[in-house]
Amino acid sequence: MSWKDDLLSFLNRLAISSHRRTQIRELKNKLTRCQHVGLGLEIHTPCYLHHPGKISIGDYVHIGSQVVIDGRGGLFIGDHTIISDFVTILTSDHKYDAAEMIPFGTTYVDGPVHISESVWIGMHACIKPGVRVAKGAIIGLGAVVTRDIPAYAIAAGNPARVVKYRDIDSFKRLEAQGSFFVKARSVGADPVIIST
Repeated sequence: MSWKDDLLSFLNRLAISSHRRTQIRELKNKLTRCQHVGLGLEIHTPCYLHHPGKISIGDYVHIGSQVVIDGRGGLFIGDHTIISDFVTILTSDHKYDAAEMIPFGTTYVDGPVHISESVWIGMHACIKPGVRVAKGAIIGLGAVVTRDIPAYAIAAGNPARVVKYRDIDSFKRLEAQGSFFVKARSVGADPVIIST
């Protein structure tokens, strides 16, 4: 490897590092504009938070990389929830019925999203506006959630449908013991951990 290759490699790493610092700074700025951010938040960059003023995030929540969250219609994320990489959460949609243009108009239809505590949302899932995901539910890989998901349900598919339920006794036993994944990893950590 020549000195030119070394220099180019160094400059490339420097540019990537600078870009990541910018992403982290922008993400921190958006998090300060959220309604609430709880303790022990783990969030990976890049993460795209749009309209953060109506977003409330509970304690010990994990948000993976490449997650897109639109808070325009209002979003609540409960304690101990894990949102995997490449998840999209939408709280508003373009109005297409009686729109002034095709394929949609310039106005939005808001639908607040409520994700209860101890929910696990798998990679590439999409949560549509107006949906409630109840306590302990699991949303499978690539699921498109267009309607409410009941407590302890495991939902998969497009559109997402309940395929089975968690072992509720086991869930409640672990909950009573305080055995929460993100909280166990966050002991003594900063209130908000942003990772690249």
